[in-house]
Amino acid sequence: GFSWLDDLRQAGGADAVALAKTWLFDWIDARYASRSPLFSPDLAGRRIISWVRNIRIVCSMLDVRQRDELERSIRMHAEVLASTRATGPGTLHRFEALAGRICAEAADGKRGGQLAESATALARECREKVLPQSGIASRNPEELFRILQHLAWAASSLDSCGGIAKDDHADGIRTAAGILRQLRHCNGTLGRFHGGRDQPVPLVDRFIVHSVPTLESWSGAAMGYARMMAGQTSILMDVDAPPAGAASSTAHASTLAFEASTANCRLVVNCGSGAAGSQDVAESDDARSADRHSSVEIRGVAATRLNLSRVLMTGHPHIENAATDVHRTQLAGREGWTIISSHNGYVPSFGLTHMRRLDLGRDGSRLWGEDTIWAKDRAGRLTHARSLSAGSTDGLELTARFHLHPDSTAQAVKGNNRIEVGLPDGQIWEFRFEGPARLELADSLYCDETLFRVRPSRQIVLHSKTKDGAAQLRWEFARRSASV
Repeated sequence: GFSWLDDLRQAGGADAVALAKTWLFDWIDARYASRSPLFSPDLAGRRIISWVRNIRIVCSMLDVRQRDELERSIRMHAEVLASTRATGPGTLHRFEALAGRICAEAADGKRGGQLAESATALARECREKVLPQSGIASRNPEELFRILQHLAWAASSLDSCGGIAKDDHADGIRTAAGILRQLRHCNGTLGRFHGGRDQPVPLVDRFIVHSVPTLESWSGAAMGYARMMAGQTSILMDVDAPPAGAASSTAHASTLAFEASTANCRLVVNCGSGAAGSQDVAESDDARSADRHSSVEIRGVAATRLNLSRVLMTGHPHIENAATDVHRTQLAGREGWTIISSHNGYVPSFGLTHMRRLDLGRDGSRLWGEDTIWAKDRAGRLTHARSLSAGSTDGLELTARFHLHPDSTAQAVKGNNRIEVGLPDGQIWEFRFEGPARLELADSLYCDETLFRVRPSRQIVLHSKTKDGAAQLRWEFARRSASV
């Protein structure tokens, strides 16, 4: 994909230019010598976009032979992308191929019908795949950001050759930028849900602001995520059903999981994509499980599970037994902001509905939470009774997890009934709970894509049990002191 050209351009200097030219033309020479194919349309699209975006460093001080080789290679990419149907296991692949096709045709000097046809195809993809508020099918924030990048680059290429992006193309840019604004924490980072990885904050800033300089905030959820922000604290919560079908290749068991950030620090996190430091499919799939998210499990079983016998085109297991009926309410009150959401993911196995309520104080210094599990009808009570062990009067075990960022410190205090979390900027947040539960501070893992490795971290765990088909956990994070 030649994404390393971005790094060499940012490094700058004669050595970076020389290295870029050497690697580029070594690759071109090797491809033509072996007459090997140009890979898939999406990869070819990604490659040509990297070339066009870094045209200054690529074309710096070329001799006649190199210029001819580069022009021939760009022309071949344009022909391949124009004649090959943009296919792939995900939405992003089609946008990569179509945007690359426009960039290749514009760089090759094509005008008129062929470029207009490519622009029309990309506009149609925007209209069908990037929908207002609901976003894209995978619900992956990183994927939506990459689509926004490709749409912006394609629009720039059209503009450079006198073309104009179609209305649906422009609407796609505005829609993607608007949703991404809603999926950002107070520190500028994107939510890490459904396989989404960290992206550099300045890069996200640049694309969102340049795409839509001013934009009114939406009320309610964007792409299935509810957002609360008060003071220096922000909350993102997954309040929709997981992606289904082909779009579930990066889907996680994160229904009703949340993330919390304060000032420039992350407080409560999900463990991440699983792609940091390893390309092992099993490791990535393990990161998709419920216990890697700040949510609730019943008897060690997730509301959403992976079917290891059904594998998608990407090599990842299919999502099944997911919550299909997810309700959400978001409102403002005297004390602050509230999100209430429930799902039926545990009804088939245990007859139980899970409802989570989050309240964020107006100054952002307190986050109250309430997790309620109950059988809401006769059918649910019968299913719950059958799920208990034969002759057992004990209820089902519940586990609520709150994963902490590895840059924080955590320690149990006063008889292990509360936990203090220290953040890098000096803030101290205290976790407390009410009701019949047992508090534990356990090990966890955090997939840090910016450092390309998995980092050890900690998690706060609450253990409880259902009684007479119901249970309730009340807890809170409260900022005790801060240096910010």
